[in-house]
Formats: sequence, structure tokens, C-alpha cells
Amino acid sequence: MTDSMAFTTTNFVNNLKLVCSYYPSVSEVSRKVGINRQQFMRYLAGESFPSRHNLRKLCDLFGVDEYELLMPIHQFRNLLRLKKERDDGLVRLPPLLPQLLQLAQRQ
Repeated sequence: MTDSMAFTTTNFVNNLKLVCSYYPSVSEVSRKVGINRQQFMRYLAGESFPSRHNLRKLCDLFGVDEYELLMPIHQFRNLLRLKKERDDGLVRLPPLLPQLLQLAQRQ
């Protein structure tokens, strides 16, 4: 294995472990993504790398792009932090909008 392949695999394994830590178990992640748990464990151990199809399924589940899952761990961790802040599920309304909506409802 070349140095660049080892670097990419190491990044992938570290990032995969990080995103899996947001779920209760590895089994749940493998079920959600539709990958056999034993195969998924090989990805986590760095013994194999997912096919393009499985990599896409993983990225879809975690809400990241393929290149992001291959970033160095410190960059990926910061990226996840930013995505979480941006995608926290709350709609932030401009400060005056709720008051305007209340006025509109009264009329």
C-alpha cells in the first residue's frame, strides 16, 4: 500500500469512527445504511475500503460528501461541528418577523 493510500484509509477509518459515535451502536449504523455488519466492521478496522456504491450510501446517511469523509480528522471534526450548528433543525426567524406574523393574524 502506498503512503497516500494509507493516509486516505487512515482518514476514512478515523472519520467513520467519529460519525458512528453519534449513533447508539455500529449495528444500528450498518442496518440504516444497509451494509452487512461484518463488512462494516472491516471498514472500521481499515481492513477494506467500501465500493463506490457503499461509500455513497455512507455519505448519504451521514450527510457528508465523499471527499469530506476522506479529510484529515481535525478538518472533518470541524466540518461536522459547523454542519451541526447550521443544521440543528431550528428555523431562525428574523427578530421582527414573529411580531409581524402576530399582527397579520389579528387582522
